[in-house]
Amino acid sequence: MLGRLSLTPDSLFAGQFRVIRPIGVGGMGTVYLVEQPGTGQQRALKIMNADLVDEPRARERFTREAQLAAMIESEHVAQVLGAGIDPEHNTPWMLLEYLRGEDLSKLLERRGRLPLGEVRELLKQLGHALAAAHRLGIVHRDLKPENIFVAESRRSDSAFTVKVLDFGIAKWLQEHQPSRTTSVMGSPLWMAPEQFDTSLLVSPATDIWALGLVTFTMLTGVPYWKAAQGASITLAALLAEISIGTFAPASQRAGEADRSIVLPPGFDEWFARCVARAIGDRFPDATQAHAALEAVFESPARSALPRTVMFVPNAQSVMAGPPEGPVGHGSTVAWSRSAPPPPNGTAMMPAMGADVPAWMMSGAPAPLLRAAPTSKARGATAIVVGVGALVVAVGAVACLVWWTSQCDDGYHDSHGHCCRSDAAWDEGRRACIATVVPVVSTTPLPVPVSPVAPGPVPQMVPILAPPPPPPLEPEPPAAPAPHACAGVWSGRITENTGAYGSLRVTVREGGSTCGEWREVWENSGATCVYRFVGCRFEDGVVRGTGVSSTESCTPRVNAMVRCAGGRMSFRESTNDGVVDSATLRRGD
Repeated sequence: MLGRLSLTPDSLFAGQFRVIRPIGVGGMGTVYLVEQPGTGQQRALKIMNADLVDEPRARERFTREAQLAAMIESEHVAQVLGAGIDPEHNTPWMLLEYLRGEDLSKLLERRGRLPLGEVRELLKQLGHALAAAHRLGIVHRDLKPENIFVAESRRSDSAFTVKVLDFGIAKWLQEHQPSRTTSVMGSPLWMAPEQFDTSLLVSPATDIWALGLVTFTMLTGVPYWKAAQGASITLAALLAEISIGTFAPASQRAGEADRSIVLPPGFDEWFARCVARAIGDRFPDATQAHAALEAVFESPARSALPRTVMFVPNAQSVMAGPPEGPVGHGSTVAWSRSAPPPPNGTAMMPAMGADVPAWMMSGAPAPLLRAAPTSKARGATAIVVGVGALVVAVGAVACLVWWTSQCDDGYHDSHGHCCRSDAAWDEGRRACIATVVPVVSTTPLPVPVSPVAPGPVPQMVPILAPPPPPPLEPEPPAAPAPHACAGVWSGRITENTGAYGSLRVTVREGGSTCGEWREVWENSGATCVYRFVGCRFEDGVVRGTGVSSTESCTPRVNAMVRCAGGRMSFRESTNDGVVDSATLRRGD
């Protein structure tokens, strides 16, 4: 066994690559910066580690990385320029384009969270690479910041170029569809739940899980999982949070890390769909996930667009745009022919429609009428000005008639508000106030013999709203429906150590013990019986502790069941990282 092959500077590898220096070391191989003597071009040469050369599965993975990367038609996948086997060392190698820059993990470590515009461009290029892979049925399975390289751009329309690296553990669905077994591969911090369960198939939705987590980290500068935000990461705590923990909204988790972080409106819903534990609840592929995220990014931008200003000659400028407050008495709203007018009692102004001249929509000043030096031209100008003034006057009268006609019968317009015919708008009280006016005679009074009492004084009588109706008698509460997990469930159980068997679970509501389950392991013949205690019933979920007195079985485990659509998802974990999972159906 040769161990790790070490090449010295200026040495020649495979008879055609002059070694300059090593630039990276990974689990599968070592990457060197080399030069092709014929062209002088610098390339990246990846050589398989010698301690893996004799392992057939490792050689297959190394060869498959070169083949799959070459198949994906995207400039955002690291380009494979060649591949072969060095006869001197019987070592596979591949030649890649040499990238100058840094991977996303180092970029985030150096800068923290990234600006929204930069994140959008990163995700646009990353989404292009993943979408091209998913169209071929290729799943990366190890998408993480370390495998997303931000390279110096060779184009004028972008400051950087994203390159997706390491398709070495990628899964080609078309090739492996008949088999339901797969090895646990990937990085736990970014792995989807199905990657921990060897009985489940991976799919493009597996990459969507990682895409959501990577996007959250780019926007916040921190990982989503609470177990990964401390000084050290405990694998058991991380697996428990991923498999049975409660997922807080992305905005809440971001605020817990830094109160100054504000995620775009709608991001919570997008992120929740990316990290849904059920594969069918996620976006099916990168194309749909990126399109939905772009809609989230565009939504606040549309509401923040500057409103168009309509310039009216010799008049006050009018702002045309969406209303800034709720519609009600005394408010002003924009309307158009395509939308119904607001209810009576609301003062309205017409908004610009599609038939407005282009100079009004663009916000440019109105075209000027230039006077010619002749008297005939001056007369024509005077006629135009006179006709314009007449049109403005007629329009004002029409608007006034239209405005006052918006009140119901028996009401009239008073300072922009619909009041009863015997009331007027009082600005100080912000209400329609009825006025009792005395009848005053115009006939001169005779000389009084005795003092005359003063006449009646006008009184302001407020118009009171009718009293609210009496409260309805509360209906008796309906009997609570049984919990979705209540009953007996059965099915197959697998463990991340490779063990497998059958499982029968019973869940009951009420009492200190909410159920029990029995595990029968086929490979060892062991049987473990657990009591389900300390249960917390949530919407479709029950969490608690399993306690067993069976010899050779783990005495205490964390347990969670999730029920929906006639199926139960069972998850059991220990503090040393052992995870049992099962999908069960109701009944024996």
